[in-house]
Amino acid sequence: MREWDPTTKDYTRRSLEKEITYVGKTLNMNTFPQEDVDKFGYQIIAFGQKPASQLKDELSFCLKLWKEKGGCTFGGETRCEQCAAPYLLLKMLTGEVLHGDIKRLTLEEWGKKISTIN
Repeated sequence: MREWDPTTKDYTRRSLEKEITYVGKTLNMNTFPQEDVDKFGYQIIAFGQKPASQLKDELSFCLKLWKEKGGCTFGGETRCEQCAAPYLLLKMLTGEVLHGDIKRLTLEEWGKKISTIN
């Protein structure tokens, strides 16, 4: 990506290179009822890349709360066993995708899994 300066109508010297991992096209995508889209619109969120060590620390913290307190208050009434946070952190760390009819991991299985992450 190259930065465009609308004042000078020219590119600046700033640029950024990133790997594109997904491009979605919304035409003919059945996502939400049109009345909801008209009422609420869409939210578009961009995520920056955190260092792997920070992601692993967040995953470890999540599992520590599960072990010591049986959960956290971030997910409201969501039980740790059903929470998506560990799976999302794992995907950001390793690229491993656990989706579809997955078997939910136990706390012990999570402990083994994060011990293999560098």
